[in-house]
Amino acid sequence: MKKPHLRISNLLAVAMLFWAVSCSEDNVSMPDPETLIRNAVDAGEVPSVAACIIRNDRIVWEYAYGFANRESSIHADNETSYLLASISKPVTGVAVMQLYENGLIDIDEDISRYLPFAVIHPQYPDAVITTRMVLAHRSGLGYPVSIQSSFYETYFEDDAPPFFPWIREFMLPDGSDYNPSIWSDLAPGEGYVYSNFGVALLAYLVEEVTGINFKDYCMTNIFEPLDMTHTSFRLSDLDVDKVAMPYENNVDPFGHFTYRYYPSACLRSSIQDFSHFIIAMMNGGVFNGTRILEESSVNDMLTRHYEDNEVGLIWKMPGEGWYEHSGSMVGTKTQSEFHKEDKIGILVFSNGENDIVQREGLIYHFIKREAEKYR
Repeated sequence: MKKPHLRISNLLAVAMLFWAVSCSEDNVSMPDPETLIRNAVDAGEVPSVAACIIRNDRIVWEYAYGFANRESSIHADNETSYLLASISKPVTGVAVMQLYENGLIDIDEDISRYLPFAVIHPQYPDAVITTRMVLAHRSGLGYPVSIQSSFYETYFEDDAPPFFPWIREFMLPDGSDYNPSIWSDLAPGEGYVYSNFGVALLAYLVEEVTGINFKDYCMTNIFEPLDMTHTSFRLSDLDVDKVAMPYENNVDPFGHFTYRYYPSACLRSSIQDFSHFIIAMMNGGVFNGTRILEESSVNDMLTRHYEDNEVGLIWKMPGEGWYEHSGSMVGTKTQSEFHKEDKIGILVFSNGENDIVQREGLIYHFIKREAEKYR
């Protein structure tokens, strides 16, 4: 029998009750993040949570609780690799910016220049689509919106097909699997439309320009230099006993899977590992003396290039100097955020589907409150 799923409001009530009971005239205390995480896991809100706070070049607070794999009685810890969902996108963005730094592409040129076919918006055939537009979700490419599309087909383990030919066949009107929802009604550069497909196209660009499989490229040029030993787009690179099982509805083990658009959604990493990536972003592209990106490129990613929204190149800007990206899909909810000036970072990973771990969620709220102690 499935455990009943507590409503988020109930967990909030428990937290506030805890706070009220612990308050006195001389002593006011708030529930700590560890208590909230334990309560949420024990109440069946989420199978497990792993979280950390980063200050300068190291983790200053971390906590993991719950089951990475309930059926195998494997507990989560700071080396448990979670499916990151859309937090995968900033990694793909870094790979593209490395090509730019090395003079292999110009992100302000037509992206078609680097691919074996022309990327043309069917409604605006004369408009140029640049790599910068794709990085900023301004290319005219859509989400896509049709969840019945083969775009969302699930592949277990590492069985997703290579980018070519499916990207071309799915994107172009003469393609065998063409889906019009891949394109929005906006002209390239005209407006913001968040696009999973666009980030997959960027990964294909990396493969075409370098001649290296995207998963291998990221391993060699990002994960290994950053000492991210529990991180990969390829499940077979990891110890499966250290990979959190995704739980659908926080209860049902879904199995380890991937999507054809995996560069947008299917990176697996631990809080320990991904803290290295966040530290590099905060420190202008450097972690532990190793540079993966020039500071000018990092700044380009963290700059608002269009006036009508708070988005840089992949990274989002919620305000007050913070940069963030969240992730959400079957069996996972994740949150990453950092303040470049204050050198503070926050990571919260889970293997369930409860948004209490994301921005505006209860667990995230108290972790960010905890992070304020280190500013």
